[in-house]
Amino acid sequence: MIGGSPVASIRTGFAGQLAELHSLVQEMGAFVSQMLDDSIQALLTQDASLAEDVRERDNVADELDERIETLATRLLALQQPMAGDLRAITASLKIVTDLERIADYAVAIARVAASLAGEPYFKPLEDTTRMADLVKEIVRQSLEAFDRNDVAFAKQVRDSDKAIDQLWSKLEAELIDWMKREPRVVEQATRLVLVARYFERIGDHAKNITERVAFRETGHRKPWRFKEAANGGGAA
Repeated sequence: MIGGSPVASIRTGFAGQLAELHSLVQEMGAFVSQMLDDSIQALLTQDASLAEDVRERDNVADELDERIETLATRLLALQQPMAGDLRAITASLKIVTDLERIADYAVAIARVAASLAGEPYFKPLEDTTRMADLVKEIVRQSLEAFDRNDVAFAKQVRDSDKAIDQLWSKLEAELIDWMKREPRVVEQATRLVLVARYFERIGDHAKNITERVAFRETGHRKPWRFKEAANGGGAA
């Protein structure tokens, strides 16, 4: 063979396919993140047209998911990767599953936005906006951790989900209290509770992404727990 051994050529091709897989996950991450941003914008501005646009984009997210799964499956079947390469492929498969779920929640938020577009909100959506901002940030940062292969940053991002959980509990209690006091707001408040729940679940999927990053780099989903245990802390 001219220009190198067959083994070297195969390895070079494999490295290129791994790079393609990483790039596709990045592409899907950026696309889904924009879906989420736009669904939130549709909700806050009561923009039914933007909400419908988000819903129509779900097919593109599904197509990206399928492309990534096809490439990853081919790499697993034909290349028989070992160690770090195997972890990189399996982590990518897990990450796109989380991204696909985030896309589904973005569509669900868009549906709520469309259903509420024609009626004034019974209260300012201050806590909903705060929670939305936190959720957008954790998704963005979890994808940044993936791009950077940064386990320490992934742990930092993962820990930020606690603030989302706290706000979810506060917002749920507040909206339930409104429903008890004002029967006229029950329908709208119920939908806003759903949105808050969607936000909480998106935060969990972003947290999963950070753990996939840690697994890809270390072989453990939560490598920091060993350090915490050694220091006398509980495993997170």
